[in-house]
Amino acid sequence: RLKTPTLICQGTRDPFGTKEEVKNYALSARVQLQWLEDGDHSFKPRKKSCRTQQMNWETALDSIVALPRRYKKINLVSARKILDLNVSVDAYCTIL
Repeated sequence: RLKTPTLICQGTRDPFGTKEEVKNYALSARVQLQWLEDGDHSFKPRKKSCRTQQMNWETALDSIVALPRRYKKINLVSARKILDLNVSVDAYCTIL
């Protein structure tokens, strides 16, 4: 079982695990999920959605920043820079 506190930001339409699929996973209690509405693997929603990829990234970043302060150090991998560059990459948050 995973012992490190972990935040997973995932689009509700991510082909690597939809919300419906993930609810059946036996995840550690140390895992927090942040669902990004109508997002795919890169958090991009469909055009008919009222959301934008930027909105989903901002939701993900808000969740990362809101991680409990009880951890010694939070190392964010250039999350704001990713938004500024408007590129599609996986972002990781490592809690040391």
